[in-house]
Amino acid sequence: MRHTALLGLSLLAAAACGSQGSVQVVRVDAETGEGEGEGEGEGEGEGEGEGEGEGEGEGEGEGEGENDVARYGDGPHSPLTPALVERLRGIREAHPERRDDVFAKIGASNTVNTGFATCFDNAGRDLGAFSALDEVRAHFAAGDAAGTSPFDRISQSATVGWSSFMPLRGDPRPLDVEVDAISPAFGVVLFGTNDIQLNNLPRYADDMLALVDAMLDAGVIPLVSSIPPRDDSAAADVQVRRYNLVARMVAEARQVPFMDLEGALRPLPGHGLISDGIHMNRDPRGACVFDDDGLAFGFNHRNLLTLQALDRVTRAVTFQEAPAPSSLLPAIAGSGLGSAPFVIDALPFHHSASTVGGDDDVDSYACAPTINESGPARHYRLHVSAPGRLHALIFDQGDVDADVHVLQGSACLVRNDKEAVIDVDVGDYDVVIDTFADDDRAGDYQLLLYVDET
Repeated sequence: MRHTALLGLSLLAAAACGSQGSVQVVRVDAETGEGEGEGEGEGEGEGEGEGEGEGEGEGEGEGEGENDVARYGDGPHSPLTPALVERLRGIREAHPERRDDVFAKIGASNTVNTGFATCFDNAGRDLGAFSALDEVRAHFAAGDAAGTSPFDRISQSATVGWSSFMPLRGDPRPLDVEVDAISPAFGVVLFGTNDIQLNNLPRYADDMLALVDAMLDAGVIPLVSSIPPRDDSAAADVQVRRYNLVARMVAEARQVPFMDLEGALRPLPGHGLISDGIHMNRDPRGACVFDDDGLAFGFNHRNLLTLQALDRVTRAVTFQEAPAPSSLLPAIAGSGLGSAPFVIDALPFHHSASTVGGDDDVDSYACAPTINESGPARHYRLHVSAPGRLHALIFDQGDVDADVHVLQGSACLVRNDKEAVIDVDVGDYDVVIDTFADDDRAGDYQLLLYVDET
């Protein structure tokens, strides 16, 4: 079963946090390795061969009200709305065999590293001003993850050098091995550092969607994290922002919790990384020390974010408490038809929708007249308030084939099947997602737009 019921014409608009580089925010009027120290994780950043991305959508649930779908903006944690919580509770109720006091670790060397989570079982932790989190810490410390606590568990779904497709590669799949071994209700996911080496953002989107879908199908609620900065390479660090926008997009598309590790690390000395510029550092006193000095280190911040995320989802889903009020973005204006395009109220912008049910009055565009775009389309309206370079990326899965076009007035400026890039000036633009060839190629897609200042 694919979890596309959460996609029906939903919106994700994420205003970039200041840590993610120089981004022009655009607004419109909506009414119109295991071990210690720096030697860990060798091979990180090298990538892993070939992968098998999945995540094809089926369009079920189309027409679901936008107000039932939480938009994920910036901030350390995504919102937990009542509707989102009800969906997560439904997943738990459908899989009563999963253990509410067990989570799986799913990732690469920054997850394998003993700086991640193990200190919650050990002496020397100091939650400081976050002492209220000791209740959830004790809850999971008492969990049985095949003879140990989930904090101390050596996961079969976390390996040095892995990219996001690796937990689903092989027979049996590592994700299934880990889930069968510990039966977790939750899973903490951190992938992207190695995926950058593959230089294939659409593949990363496919593989992350496939991983999250596989977890949901197994009754495991994913807690998705952004990746740390890459200080080993300026070119790789530029890609960190793009990959983290996709990770946030995937979490929103499937309405699962998201935590912004990059946003927490950017302000830290050395971005909270050891000398290799890839792996996080930790306070010599321990990675679970949460005073001001401790929170100058990378793993200390990751551990705090993770414990906060586990606390939020456990209280809402396991203990059935009402979620704390969240600062919510307003619902998107428009229907996505040419007569009433979706209104883009901020950049970066993420949106999950479907071309099924879109209008079908354009068969080709002047910027690519030989390409057959006779299937249904969705329309977006963007007002650019300062010059910049616009990136419009389209992600589709399976048999869906949607292409992205940027227009100004009736003039088609650029078209691409994956990423359209164009320098834009102040003014109004239309972004059209049109289906290649015919109605049979219509279906779910994810759209990502952002502007680099020039």
